[in-house]
Amino acid sequence: MAHDRGLDEDKAREVPIWRDSTRFTRLERLVMEYAEAMSQTPPAVTDELSDALLAEIGAPALLELAAKVGYLNATARTNIALGIHSDGFADACGLAPLASAATGVASQA
Repeated sequence: MAHDRGLDEDKAREVPIWRDSTRFTRLERLVMEYAEAMSQTPPAVTDELSDALLAEIGAPALLELAAKVGYLNATARTNIALGIHSDGFADACGLAPLASAATGVASQA
């Protein structure tokens, strides 16, 4: 998808290790931290994190981010509950991830 949309593929491959990667801006890190915190059960979004994002992107964008993350979480949970599995697009795309959250190590695949 990153390739098809003209995005930085190397950066996209480092999403699993976003905390340790030097490729992401402060704002990108805040957004990923927010999405991760909102996806936990129970949600773990702090006032400090919300305030930092509010200062960076404003109320309308924060509301949109929260709605998008909430929608994607609901969709994923519904799929899991119904036994709907991945279509395997990642396996067929031909771009091996350069980083793994499990290992925290970038590879040159």
